[in-house]
Amino acid sequence: MCAQSPVPTNGWSKLHLGTHICSIYSGREEQFSTLTSFFSEGFNNQERCIYIFDENTPEEISSRIPDGVVMSDGSVVPKGLEILNYKEIYTKGGSFDADRMISLVEDTIEDSLKQNYSGIRVAGEMSWVISSETPVEKLIKYEQKLNIFYPKQKVIGICQFNEEKFSPEFLIEMIRMHPYIVIHGKIYENQYFYTDPKYTDVALNKFKAADYKTVLSIIMDEGLVVG
Repeated sequence: MCAQSPVPTNGWSKLHLGTHICSIYSGREEQFSTLTSFFSEGFNNQERCIYIFDENTPEEISSRIPDGVVMSDGSVVPKGLEILNYKEIYTKGGSFDADRMISLVEDTIEDSLKQNYSGIRVAGEMSWVISSETPVEKLIKYEQKLNIFYPKQKVIGICQFNEEKFSPEFLIEMIRMHPYIVIHGKIYENQYFYTDPKYTDVALNKFKAADYKTVLSIIMDEGLVVG
């Protein structure tokens, strides 16, 4: 396969409701460069935009992401970004429960449609997985369920993984759970996406840590690109 140029993150119009995305970033600038364009597309589409935070503060997020549609003259038409603590969402009740989380997403979609939004657009910082000591197997099962749930729903979401906080082995597992991936600010269709529902029965950490950079390189150099 010939190497192709990736689509920059101003190409979010290529990805529609029903899409499940993984973002791997290094540093705040890279993280918010992706999110600014991601949410701008949502505001333009009349979607309900939600940010679930852990690492960053609401003040930091508000200062980084324009709270509305950025017009050609640089002005911002306010739309409203909902900023929620991960403890209210992912670990509500004290621990993470995949089925409860999916029910919450489903209820939020239903409520949003009643409010005349076209759907919901969500970005979640996933560093809470470390502090909450959520088992990798539990998170993989959740991501698998999302891959069944998302295509039928009016939702587009990004699971954000800070490359500096997670191990290479863990990041490979997460890459394999997402059909689309943002790598350092570029959007790719992920040929490493693994859809076998029996995946969690397979031994984890199948890849060595050194394989992480190789996987990223192959996705960036040879993978299909969005658009």
